Amino acid sequence: GVIYESLQEAVDAAGSNSTIELLDDVVLTKTVNIPSGKNITIKDNGSARRINVDSSADLSPLINIASGGELTIEGTSDDNIILEGDTVNKSRTGTVIKNSGILNLKSGTINGGNLVKAEFAAAVYNDNNSVFNMSGGYVQNTKMDKGSWYSSAVRVSSGAKFNLSGGEIRNNENLYADSLSGGGGVILFVWDKNDADAEMNMTGGKIDGNTALNGGGVYMTAFTKF
Repeated sequence: GVIYESLQEAVDAAGSNSTIELLDDVVLTKTVNIPSGKNITIKDNGSARRINVDSSADLSPLINIASGGELTIEGTSDDNIILEGDTVNKSRTGTVIKNSGILNLKSGTINGGNLVKAEFAAAVYNDNNSVFNMSGGYVQNTKMDKGSWYSSAVRVSSGAKFNLSGGEIRNNENLYADSLSGGGGVILFVWDKNDADAEMNMTGGKIDGNTALNGGGVYMTAFTKF
């Protein structure tokens, strides 16, 4: 195989259906973009690999999946691919993955980091009409401060679908103190009756140990389906 200097270079050079193997840790200074028309799988090479943000950078999200793009995260174990949200830069919204296409989490760990004054934010932000399939792995350790209105570890927007069949959403904390606090684990967010419902289908997995004033596990707004 060909060795690339950066994850973005590997994505750019990949064919429409390709697997990228991480040979080392990845330290990002710019968001990695998965473009429309590409189906990318990220794996490790049998050793633990971490994807995180350079301490001097101010970027969010770490990975952006465009509409029409698809990303699969499939570690050889949940500890062998770790995506690390920013816990240092307090101005960031803390998003690890923004998904406007299709995201498949088969195994691996997404640590949400800090969401500071992060309105309508999430560690895994599923934009309108996207699909998030989680069959394994963890979404965990997201810390949302008192200014993080309608935030959560996982957000499901209008027309989006979150299919949870395995893995665990755990140990996420939402400190927003108003009655409309948002979720600890998942928020399904649609207020406008003219917008398509946000939908979550849970056939397996766990939502455990998350905290919020309301919706510690799952917070549902007006036009949503669970």
